[in-house]
Amino acid sequence: PQQTEPQPLPPQPVCLLPPQTALVLSVDDDEVNQEVIQGIFKPEGFNLSIAMNGAECLQQAEAKQFDILLLDSMMPEMSGLEVCRTLRKKFTPLEL
Repeated sequence: PQQTEPQPLPPQPVCLLPPQTALVLSVDDDEVNQEVIQGIFKPEGFNLSIAMNGAECLQQAEAKQFDILLLDSMMPEMSGLEVCRTLRKKFTPLEL
């Protein structure tokens, strides 16, 4: 019989932290997008917080050190890029 080579496994998501301890902040002004994010992260056990705009994100980032930030690039008042720049000015790379 002819031998076949083993098929590679499909790529698996990689998270260096156990989901139960990883703090995730999702920042998006679209409620449907937030529901999709919740549907992905909550069942996996991640501690998910929600911010609806850049100002809320900055306020929450001051109060808690998040492991993962998901930033919408196009939000009213402050884009995700502006939020990122502001966070980089406020915190050292080790704090981020």
